[in-house]
Amino acid sequence: MKKYDVKEIPIYLTTSNGRDHIIKVFCYLFNKYWDKDKEVNVVGYDKPSFEMPPNFKFISMGKQIGGPAMWATDLKKFFESKKDPYFIHVLDDQFISTHTRFDIMQHLFDYTISHKAVRANLGNIRESDGRIRFGEFYINESNNEYDICTFTQKADYRISTAFSIWERAYHLKYMVPGRTPWEYETMGSREAIDDGHIHICTDRKYPVYRIEGVVSDSINTFNWKGNETSKEAGYTPVSESDVLEMINLGIITNENNVPL
Repeated sequence: MKKYDVKEIPIYLTTSNGRDHIIKVFCYLFNKYWDKDKEVNVVGYDKPSFEMPPNFKFISMGKQIGGPAMWATDLKKFFESKKDPYFIHVLDDQFISTHTRFDIMQHLFDYTISHKAVRANLGNIRESDGRIRFGEFYINESNNEYDICTFTQKADYRISTAFSIWERAYHLKYMVPGRTPWEYETMGSREAIDDGHIHICTDRKYPVYRIEGVVSDSINTFNWKGNETSKEAGYTPVSESDVLEMINLGIITNENNVPL
């Protein structure tokens, strides 16, 4: 069996026009808490108006036409052109809040390969009741720090835009043309119930600690604690010191910062 190094698989960050301020925050937190030398492919339409860090590479899908409804249509075409058997896909508002655990990520990826899983969720996903997907999972392996878990076939959000390692063919199956990012998750997850494929994650400790940093109706405001579920489930917020540093660096302003 071929051995894959999880640090070498490609990362695709997907975005759209009008979200430069969100990408700026993602870049800062990724380089601080993942790796400033790891290449990130930013897949969007118009090139961001600011100079991204050297490890961020912009790839244009052409002119943005049709709004969010064209999201899955354009991305399906893009990912069909890629031949990587596995890759990481994430939406631009997933902000990393503390250091990445590559040891856990490698273990999870090895389990993905050996058990032919189609998706490995990398982030913390506890719900408001303190359980993974409200208890829709079972434990496969355990050690002193963390568990390797499998979602049940009826678990919510089997399809997600959060940090995940994907098997290419399965990812394409649910990238249905004409769907917005929200429809991709909600409609895709309903269709993925009982599809027989293995989705895995960790519990207690996670490869990636992240929040959804844009959770209001306005994309011009950030919430550094994430959504209400994140707060109740004990997610790690973006620290006040990181917020202050981003203000000092000119990455954000007080006008688009929700107080801690």
